[in-house]
Amino acid sequence: MKTRHHVAVQMEEEQQWVKDNGHIVKTADQLWKYSGETEETDPHFLNYLKEQEKQSQLKLKLRIRYSMRKKLIKTLNKMINKKLPKWFIEGGGEEYKKGDVVKNSQTGETTVLSAYELSMWDFLSIGKAMTMMNNADPALVDMVEKGEQWFKESNENAFKILIKG
Repeated sequence: MKTRHHVAVQMEEEQQWVKDNGHIVKTADQLWKYSGETEETDPHFLNYLKEQEKQSQLKLKLRIRYSMRKKLIKTLNKMINKKLPKWFIEGGGEEYKKGDVVKNSQTGETTVLSAYELSMWDFLSIGKAMTMMNNADPALVDMVEKGEQWFKESNENAFKILIKG
């Protein structure tokens, strides 16, 4: 005698049950109704969830701190980086977009200059060389003096290193 597969037997039994009792009609509420039974919660999963929550809170704090620092740096740069004077711009002075490290050729000391300070430093370097020549233009001498005063007010430390050093 040929044996039948258990799946085929089960399907026949279910078909017979449907013929005898009719289709089972349940609503979604009936299907998802709370049975009263609870599953054990995996302690590792709870620890994982707690760790994820800590990390998300830490990320949020870091984002807030980073954005606050960015705003603070931007505000300080506006306060610290004194704008170039009108006479410098109108006189054709070149305004750099980025600052750089500058070295005093006599002492070997270095300092970091902002874009505005570097623009003025470049002007002062050329202006001083030109005023040392014979028959220096009095207007140029006056501009160099104004530039030194602006530089001293903008960055006293760099002024001491580069100009008075």
